Amino acid sequence: MNTFGLITHGRSGTWALYEHFSQHPFVECFTYWFDGQQPIAKEPSAIRKNLQKNWHHQNWISFLSSSPPNKTHLCTWTHYIQNSWIRENTPFSNDRDFWESFRTNQQKIILLRRENLLRQFLSGKIAKSTGKYETYHPRKLDPKPIQIQIDPKFSNFVKEKQTADRKMRDIFGGTNYLEVVYEQLTTNWESEIHRIQDFLGLYRVSIPISTHKQEHRPIRQIVQNYQEIENYLRQQNWDHWLDD
Repeated sequence: MNTFGLITHGRSGTWALYEHFSQHPFVECFTYWFDGQQPIAKEPSAIRKNLQKNWHHQNWISFLSSSPPNKTHLCTWTHYIQNSWIRENTPFSNDRDFWESFRTNQQKIILLRRENLLRQFLSGKIAKSTGKYETYHPRKLDPKPIQIQIDPKFSNFVKEKQTADRKMRDIFGGTNYLEVVYEQLTTNWESEIHRIQDFLGLYRVSIPISTHKQEHRPIRQIVQNYQEIENYLRQQNWDHWLDD
């Protein structure tokens, strides 16, 4: 039995890759709080924070012991935000101990990240404004252009993501660590999926991507204060994120 972790940044293709693993015949995914029928999922956030450590750990142990025998790979995942794991997504009595155990036990880790941090930032804003975080069908109507607050919102977002990536490489860097980039995953889906399957020692299975990109418009059509953003990015040498 192989256990592997998927660490992602929000708005970087998490759901597409998670659903791929869910559909692979030899992979079982630990779903924890996504299961709306679990008692903790129905509790207010403040109560969940007090209950979640033992609750997740108990369910993780149950998951390990009850997975079907034909499943050779068990997957758990979490978002990485700022300088910590999302504790609700960490199935252990102590979140640091859990991910440290992955590193020390030589279990494999996949880091899913996004190169274009401007696109990633905009994706979060658009998802919040529309209430659509996963997209299974192309949308019929584009939302209105949005105003971006450069400082401190966007600049802090960039620093947090870059710091998190460096920390991930420091913690997990090595033969049991694989970086997957959103832009490559979405444009070269099958070849990237095969690369991931080979890394995990999985039987190669071609599973079509099940989600659609949230946003296809040029950035100048998404951002209301585009000229301000363009000037700022050029000053920071981040203008390569202006992909249009």
